Amino acid sequence: MTRTRSGWKVGIALVAASTMMAACSSGGGDDGAEDTTVKIGLINSLTGPAATVGLPAQDAYDALIAKAEKDGLSGFDIEVIQLDDRTDPTEASRAVTELVNEDVDVILGPLTGTAILAAAPVAAREEKPLIVYAGTQSITDPSDFFDWIFRAGPPDESLWAASIDHLAADEDIETVGIISEETAYGKDAVTGIEERLTGHGIEVVESVHAPADAVDVTAQVRKVRSAEPDAVIAAVSIGTLANSIAKAKEAMGFDVPLYGNSYLATTTFRDGAGSAATGAIGPAYMNLDDPSEKISSGIGALADEAGFELTGTGEILAANTWAVLEQALAAVDGEVDGASIRDAIESLCDIDAYTEGLGCFTDDDHDGWDETGLIVVRRGADGTLETIG
Repeated sequence: MTRTRSGWKVGIALVAASTMMAACSSGGGDDGAEDTTVKIGLINSLTGPAATVGLPAQDAYDALIAKAEKDGLSGFDIEVIQLDDRTDPTEASRAVTELVNEDVDVILGPLTGTAILAAAPVAAREEKPLIVYAGTQSITDPSDFFDWIFRAGPPDESLWAASIDHLAADEDIETVGIISEETAYGKDAVTGIEERLTGHGIEVVESVHAPADAVDVTAQVRKVRSAEPDAVIAAVSIGTLANSIAKAKEAMGFDVPLYGNSYLATTTFRDGAGSAATGAIGPAYMNLDDPSEKISSGIGALADEAGFELTGTGEILAANTWAVLEQALAAVDGEVDGASIRDAIESLCDIDAYTEGLGCFTDDDHDGWDETGLIVVRRGADGTLETIG
């Protein structure tokens, strides 16, 4: 069964669907176990700035849920309750509370780091594991809720390692300017970027920030340009701001390389920034213009079967969270609940999910993936991606 709800404020309407599945599985966990239903909460950002990632992610979730409703998930039937947090950390926290009241066993999401940090204390108190994919470094730092958060993708540190190391290999780049978003992600990103640049002997000559949904960043880009850096780093995680930075930079004739995170490798950025996307460099989970065999046979095949278009980030990371849950359920010993799923995730290693490379969790490392499998790409004038690292 899948239930999709509109949330808590008037004016947001989502399509509600309720599809009963036949209780035909043999059960999960130990052989001979009775038929069992796993109750899954899903918190996504279908509206607000993060929808540029959340909507593609939803395409993957919808396809994977449909398959599990038909075939089961590691031997379990599923019930899924979906909520939109509107890219609002307060709504994300409320969503976790509602899902706790619905007695879900596990929660996929929220999407953004700020939302995860807001929701995590509730999830930890109620012992509901969160399987997430936001890169925000601090979500898996030691904390009172560390035990209940698992990142099904690489942390920001790994993404920026790929990007900054490539930047540092360019002998013409000795100074950079940074434009970051005013979120937990932006704050963490700038700290990590500055540390890595210092290690390479590269000077940050200007660092400014802007709201994550800013459309006009002329003032910020102008301030960075006045410092005359050799390159610009867009320390942003999603959508609107990255597009705005690229467009303002192009409008000013500010012709230095633009580096960023994996968003710069998406078709969303390509389409949103237009010609300003040309030359942008960043890490990527896949090159949609030259996909590997694993990408083609995995997330590519899922997209073809379900009839959705890949953008390059949201769908593959969402699929990773589902793969972690699927393999955790297969490893659960005994009754399925939040605690047993949490323990099972910590036991997982050599996780074959949708991104390149194998994932692994331990009791003191909840970042399932690192930079292994990431590539570095550059956007060409014709809009296609070239793998350059």
